[in-house]
Amino acid sequence: MIDDNEFKELVGNFANCNLPYTVYPKNQLINVTDRNGVIHSYYAGTGTAMFRKENGEKAQKKVIRNFKASYFGYYCMNPDKIKW
Repeated sequence: MIDDNEFKELVGNFANCNLPYTVYPKNQLINVTDRNGVIHSYYAGTGTAMFRKENGEKAQKKVIRNFKASYFGYYCMNPDKIKW
């Protein structure tokens, strides 16, 4: 779980980089779409990250548990580093 300050910093980074994002109630979920069209979801309460890439019929999904918020921000800014 991340604290409010870390959460605000993470969201601020997305805004500064012009990445479209949505924050859901009580700061429990953040969805970010990176420059490659990959949707990144971070569940702040559990530290779970999910990455979804749509390739027509070949959609890909990767789930990582106990994921640090700072890593989540890194992968949103550097989507080519995701190992599918």
